[in-house]
Amino acid sequence: MRDIDLDNARFDAACEAWDAGRDAEACTLFLAAAVDDVPHCALMAGYFLDEGIGVAADKALARRWYLQAWRDGVVAAASNIALQHEESGEAARAVQWFRRGAAKGDGDAELELAKRALAGHGCRRSLAAARAHLMAAAASTSVTPASREEAQALLLTLDGQATIAR
Repeated sequence: MRDIDLDNARFDAACEAWDAGRDAEACTLFLAAAVDDVPHCALMAGYFLDEGIGVAADKALARRWYLQAWRDGVVAAASNIALQHEESGEAARAVQWFRRGAAKGDGDAELELAKRALAGHGCRRSLAAARAHLMAAAASTSVTPASREEAQALLLTLDGQATIAR
């Protein structure tokens, strides 16, 4: 049986090291905890490796940790995987991963899907789809405040454009 208090302490210790600017130590702590399947540490290990925080960037190893986090049920990992695909020029694959996150309730992924639907990037351009994704993002219980605000602002912009078009 897992010791949740110990898992939380390990995650917190890594976060404290990062907050204190000890990036290499934080990376080491997240990686060690990820190896032991401490929740959310695989996502953080992937992020540190992806961005080269406290360690040389390693996109392939980051992807492996993101995939592990996804398999562990960390919904936000889908967006990180999507962004890696987008950075590699695979816009359609990115949209697929954002859809996976959105299907699990990730409001931030809904916002990303809306932006791509507005631009026709990785998917067909569709104002109706964009509006649906924006509404889902704005209503989500799993969305960052910044993403919620951006979704609401984009909805207002779309509403204003619809009024002008009439």
